[in-house]
Order: sequence, then structure tokens, then C-alpha cells
Amino acid sequence: MKLFLKMGLLAVVLLTLESCSNTEVVKPTKSNLQNINHQLKSSVLDAQTSNNIPSKFYRVNPVYKDAYVHLRQGYNECSWASYVLTTGAIARAKGRDYEVTQNKISRVKDKCKEKCHSSPDPFCGAYITDLEWFAQTWDYTNVSKNRVSCSNNESGRFSMVKNMLNHIETKQTPFIAIGSTFQSNGKRIGHYYIIWSIDWKRGGRGSTIYYTDPLDDVKPHFNNQIKAESFSTFLDKMAGHYPSPKVYNVLFLW
Repeated sequence: MKLFLKMGLLAVVLLTLESCSNTEVVKPTKSNLQNINHQLKSSVLDAQTSNNIPSKFYRVNPVYKDAYVHLRQGYNECSWASYVLTTGAIARAKGRDYEVTQNKISRVKDKCKEKCHSSPDPFCGAYITDLEWFAQTWDYTNVSKNRVSCSNNESGRFSMVKNMLNHIETKQTPFIAIGSTFQSNGKRIGHYYIIWSIDWKRGGRGSTIYYTDPLDDVKPHFNNQIKAESFSTFLDKMAGHYPSPKVYNVLFLW
């Protein structure tokens, strides 16, 4: 069976979003980092097909949602903004004094750009590999990192799905995924999203992903900030767009 039959019926997509949009809610919790058991691997990675993965709601631990501070990105700052918002939530949940401000985003941007001063590539410093470099070089005391790239084909798509589910299952932290969004000229461009949870349905069809978007204005509560979308549609947005037209890319942080 092909993974994620593309949802051609708009009514089906809208129904999926309507029925799921209220399920990923932050509830009062006594959870803390002491009861997070970071596994090395889950059985998800052993699945041979999407039908081998039982239906399950894969959720980030609520402590990271409680620690999340949202900011609207500046012009063309989605990569650095998403990095600071994600790392900030993880570090603050650990009790670290991690600044989540526009100034912090600018400093991360400047550091990433500094290492590219001799590069002719105008986008150097904004790639997911640059965020990985920053995490390893400057934020190693706050977060661990693992970047995963998968080919834009059926096996690569399924491998990315398994890695995303496995990360939430084992690390329970938010992470960064490159998708795409529309520009003012109607064309799509690569865009960075912060992934929180995935409501997985066996076989993939009908699954929903939950994320926050640095393009959104600040809302009063996390429950208002988070957005829901068909997982299949989101995976389509991850593939075939700038900056890596042949690759699915995520940066796992924990």
C-alpha cells in the first residue's frame, strides 16, 4: 500500500482538521522532566509499512508547552526564529535561563551569518545545517541535536515519518521541520515549523500533525497558538520546495 494516499477531496481535509483541531490541548499537569524516560529507540523504526504502526497520539511532554514563548518572526527570519523558540522551550523546561526575544534571534542569525562571510551563497547561514552547527557550537549545554534528511521518494517519506514519530515517542520534545509557505507572489518558499504532536492513524491516512508557526502573531495561550493540519498535506509541503527540492529535513532537539 502506498504511504499516505494524497487527500484530493477538500471536504475530507476540512473534516479532518475540524474534528482534530480541539484535541491537542494543554491540560493542567504535574509532569516534570524527572518523569521523562528518554528511550534510545522505539518499535516504530522497525515498521516495514505504515500499516505496521498502530494508531496512537504521539504527544510532546506538556512541560515544554508550558515553557514555550511565542514570537512572530521578523522578515525572512523563520529559520533562526524557529530555532530560538524551540530551543527556548526545551532549555527553559530544564530550568535554564534561556532568553527568547527578538534580540536573541538576531544574535543567532548574526553568528550563523558570520561563519558564512566568505560564501557567495546569499542564503548561507539560514540553512538547517547552520542551525545544527549553532546548536552544536553555542547551545551544546542547553540542547542535544540530530539532523535527519530523507530522500523525496516513497521510502524516504516513510523513513521521515518513522523518525518523526520515534523522536516524539523517545524524546518527547518539540522539533523543527522544513515545510513551505506561500510568498506574496503566490509562489512557495521553504519555511520552518515547530512540531509538537502527531495524531497517527494506522496506515497514515487521516493522521494529523500539530505545529506552531513563527509567521503567526502571538496568541494569549498555547492552545490558541497551535495549528492542526493533515499529516499527508504537511509532508507534501516538506518535499519538493526550496531550499532542498529532493530532501525531507528535520532538526531534532532535546
